[in-house]
Amino acid sequence: MFLSQARKSLRPAKLHTITGISRERLFVGHFEIGGSSYDFSYAPTKAEAAGGKLHLYGRLTVTRSKGRSMSRDNVRATLAGIQSGLGGAPPRPSQGEILAAFEKRRAQPAQQPADSKPLPVIESTGPLSFTGVMYFHFEPLSGRALGVAADMSRVQFNARLTTVDDTARTLHGIYCSLVDAVIGENPDAEAAGALVDEINKKLRTS
Repeated sequence: MFLSQARKSLRPAKLHTITGISRERLFVGHFEIGGSSYDFSYAPTKAEAAGGKLHLYGRLTVTRSKGRSMSRDNVRATLAGIQSGLGGAPPRPSQGEILAAFEKRRAQPAQQPADSKPLPVIESTGPLSFTGVMYFHFEPLSGRALGVAADMSRVQFNARLTTVDDTARTLHGIYCSLVDAVIGENPDAEAAGALVDEINKKLRTS
């Protein structure tokens, strides 16, 4: 019994969730675990839509409060869900015939039964809706490799989309359309492919 308790006490704390806010093309945030504080950034360099799922790949950097930083490249984050945003929606991409057609279909109000009431604007699935938070699952990570004294085998990454700068505002609009094309009410693989190309260009040049 005492041996079992001792083994449990030696297990590292488990990191469940971290939250980042969009700045330029990065997501930056802070978390605390095991009595230590860490800053982090996640810099997506590539998006991919496959099998009805959206994946991001990029560099994850963790910095301890004492200033030591450790990074890992090509970290995969898989979209698990979203939360709608509040306020004004970001501008959506409309370049090209595919994206223009997709946005036109998306702007058409959803058909509702005659006795139903319209959804509130913040929950709208029409042209006024947009994504405010994207919930991702990181691939299993090694806390030791990132300088974190914790189990990082299943970390949820909450990516909050804000529009405090031009790059973040542009990417926000593309993320919104890409999410709609991949996991929205009417998925569109062709539009998703065009949007992946568009966001990858922005991630490479931002």
